[in-house]
Amino acid sequence: MSAAIQYYVMILGKKEAWYKSNVRIVKPFMFLPFDQSSPPSALSSAGRIWKKEIAIKRGVLFGAAGKVEAEVVLPDVPSLPLFHPIPIYIRIKCYSKPLPHTESSDPSSFKFPLPPTATTGLDLKLCSHIRISAKGHVRERPLDYASVAGLGKPEKKTQAGGWGQDVQVDVGQPTWVMEGESKKMGRWFQESTFQAPMTLRCPPSFDRRTVRLEYTFELTVPFPGLGNNLTLSVGPVPVSSGIYRDQIERAAGELLDIPPTYWEVAELKEK
Repeated sequence: MSAAIQYYVMILGKKEAWYKSNVRIVKPFMFLPFDQSSPPSALSSAGRIWKKEIAIKRGVLFGAAGKVEAEVVLPDVPSLPLFHPIPIYIRIKCYSKPLPHTESSDPSSFKFPLPPTATTGLDLKLCSHIRISAKGHVRERPLDYASVAGLGKPEKKTQAGGWGQDVQVDVGQPTWVMEGESKKMGRWFQESTFQAPMTLRCPPSFDRRTVRLEYTFELTVPFPGLGNNLTLSVGPVPVSSGIYRDQIERAAGELLDIPPTYWEVAELKEK
């Protein structure tokens, strides 16, 4: 079961002779509807927050666990518009396993888990989720669409030049925090933050009776050890065209990032 949504112009020249094939010319084109939401004049205002916390160990079976907290903040707007810089804020907090108070004056004892300090130390992907329903059958398929916001390694050679240059990275100093009321134990704590603008160029999300397309952001922060990677799913987040009636000239030069198969129009039955 599959589905395709395409826009194209077809010119059909019908020949009178029954034994001659008709002539058909098909020209696909990209189409985006006007964005019905308000223009993004306040994308840097109050944000919507997603969080996750996990416990991790350097060893698989034994020993106390440290912990990692991840936080992602996006603008609290009805939809994320295409072709407009969207600010994203990511905070990674790392806590060591519980340690005796005698370790509180030695930051070098904090060795695991340590927060990422560079854009290549974490990965943020835009993922599409497609749902098709027809004649009582339903099929769902998630797909990794693209890495975004300059985080992770560039997927294309054309991205390598400026990839990650707009990301602001701040790494805090290790700090000792008390654990429990006895004050005999504590943890080392360190955090890093990543702030960046990202511009989306994917098809807008939609929801129809037979086909639905929605998006999530998938954050991955790898740590040494089996099963220690932190993953945080952000969304689903609505994505709109970002084309407003008073900004048509600006949008005319923007291009969507769509697969090459879009330009291959499926065989149609002539009527």
